[in-house]
Amino acid sequence: MKDVMKLFSTLFLMLLFLQAHADEQSLSKLQNVLAPLKTMKAEFKQISEDGRGVVLQTQAGSFVLSKPNRFYWKSEEPFAQLLVSNGETLWVYDEDLEQVTIQKLDPSLTSTPVLLLSGTIEDIQQQYKVYSDTTDGKTTFSLLPKETGSLFSRLTLYVDQGSMITGLTIKDEVGQVTRVEFKNIQKNVEVASEKFQFNPPEGVDIIQNQQ
Repeated sequence: MKDVMKLFSTLFLMLLFLQAHADEQSLSKLQNVLAPLKTMKAEFKQISEDGRGVVLQTQAGSFVLSKPNRFYWKSEEPFAQLLVSNGETLWVYDEDLEQVTIQKLDPSLTSTPVLLLSGTIEDIQQQYKVYSDTTDGKTTFSLLPKETGSLFSRLTLYVDQGSMITGLTIKDEVGQVTRVEFKNIQKNVEVASEKFQFNPPEGVDIIQNQQ
């Protein structure tokens, strides 16, 4: 019996070691994808489904990212919304509501995809367990939050043979799934810093949330 328990303990420790080693390899692979990425521009299509696969919402638009933590994310269909960050301040402009919310950006909060893509590998390592799988040169990265309170239970990044991020899938705590596909992707192109500043249109309501 003692020999069986000893064998079980040894196997358990080996599995823990192999799992930790696999996590480190996956994180290293993800770093190889994200570290060279300085800017990224693309169009996107986003589909949200409930746990039964019923489509709840479809969105389309475009975005621009520039590290660290600067982004311009514009949804055009069916409702116009714009998110802009200069790395310190986040503006959220709801065109239909004629409303702008202004708040301080917290770079450590990588619980949204746009912040994750424009953030650092250190933030990801601190907050997520990273797993990867490569088939035919294409790699899938799965990010699982280490602590509760994240906006999602799993985020999956899809990377092609050329280390281009082609899309992502988000699954939240209640089973809702959001799939985002990127097209017309450009990376490491020059982007003017003015792209990440926002001046609210005249006449809109402004909500300050600078806590």
